[in-house]
Amino acid sequence: MSGSGRGVVSLGEGTHKRELVLSLLRQGHTRGEAAEIAGVHRATLWRQLRRDAEFLDDVMSAEQEALDPKFLLLEEWINDDGISIKDRHNMLRTFLQYKHLDQK
Repeated sequence: MSGSGRGVVSLGEGTHKRELVLSLLRQGHTRGEAAEIAGVHRATLWRQLRRDAEFLDDVMSAEQEALDPKFLLLEEWINDDGISIKDRHNMLRTFLQYKHLDQK
């Protein structure tokens, strides 16, 4: 299937484009943006993600790295079964209020 004459771009392990996509995701770009900047068609990226579980894990890890550390802490709180729903709601509301102030 490789080299079918359609200009297939490889996102196989260790390729420059694969590393570039991961680097762009770590910087906060969306999957579509990362594909475009790396010169990879979005459909190619999606196919590779479906075929390559290791690449999917790498992509998800790169996206996690791009998240604001406060969001990761919030995720821990929200998923903590020891915290009541009311307290989770209050923490989320407070977090979003402060996040909004940070952006002003």
